[in-house]
Amino acid sequence: MKSFWGSKRAIFLFAAGMVLAVLLILLSLIAPIVNRKSTASSRAGALAEQLSPLALAMSHYSGWELQELTQQENQTETDLYRSTAALLNRVKSRYDLANVYLLVRTENGQYAYFVDGDYRDNGTAGVDYQSPGAAFSISDAHLSKQQMDRVWRGEGNEAYSRDLSENADGATLLTALLPVQADSQVCALLGANVQLRNANFHKLGIVDLHILFYVGLLLLVACGLMFLLQRHKYRAQRPIETDYRPVELQEPDRHDQLDQ
Repeated sequence: MKSFWGSKRAIFLFAAGMVLAVLLILLSLIAPIVNRKSTASSRAGALAEQLSPLALAMSHYSGWELQELTQQENQTETDLYRSTAALLNRVKSRYDLANVYLLVRTENGQYAYFVDGDYRDNGTAGVDYQSPGAAFSISDAHLSKQQMDRVWRGEGNEAYSRDLSENADGATLLTALLPVQADSQVCALLGANVQLRNANFHKLGIVDLHILFYVGLLLLVACGLMFLLQRHKYRAQRPIETDYRPVELQEPDRHDQLDQ
């Protein structure tokens, strides 16, 4: 190894450069994932705290009425539905949320919209708001169905996105769900989506991780060029090996001599 590189210093520089390049590239790739998960977890906790007073108030004042409403037809035509939707809409404006709604668990174990805070009389279901019974996409919200089921059974206090999601407009969203109870039995899940504006996961303090990646990549290329240059020098300094093979002289055949 030393004969190839020529000195211990060259070996150290190459090894240190390679290690540093790999570390910089790995850090620039892993740090955004960690930042994204950390942001999702911390923001979900803050969102749950914002929704907690509303979930408790709805459980105390209108839990039984909401449970009875889930069994009725033409829910959007009832005063309770419209007043609940108006309340959710005010909460949405108060906390600058993207959506606020109530979910219920269906007979097949899935979850569907119950009351949407975006409801309005002249709105179009499926466009302006989600009508009662419209399927709620657990996967799109990056939620765990097991976690939602635990909350519905009263075994958990909240459920929230394991990762950030994006809507059709490209906005980065986070979802949190809390139970609404009627006499200690969960009758609905209060949900909200919050939009994360100016979310930049490619920052580590003041360091731009994009720049860190390119620095690591350039360092890796420099180490590769250093190796090729040293290899060229090593081959040029090696002595030219000549293949010396003794020449075997053949004795003349005695029969040939007699013929002459």
